[in-house]
Amino acid sequence: MVGIIPPNLPWRASEDEVSAVFEMPLAQALQLGRYHPLDVYRSRHSHRVWLSWYEHYFVWGMTANILRELALQIGVSPDCTQRFHVASRR
Repeated sequence: MVGIIPPNLPWRASEDEVSAVFEMPLAQALQLGRYHPLDVYRSRHSHRVWLSWYEHYFVWGMTANILRELALQIGVSPDCTQRFHVASRR
């Protein structure tokens, strides 16, 4: 799951769906260079899966794909090496 959750919102992660819940700074999540493709071949068809790591967490599959696509949708260039600075307002 990828999302922004208000600080006081009660929630519970489904153990059937996720192995861990953690926070990743948006600026790091939007760095396209952190995502690596893995082409999986099954029944003579290929399927690309995206992989990444954050601290000791392994991010892959749909979660990695959602984050990578978000970066592409907001206009982050695939070959961009610039770091992003994200400011939050209180």
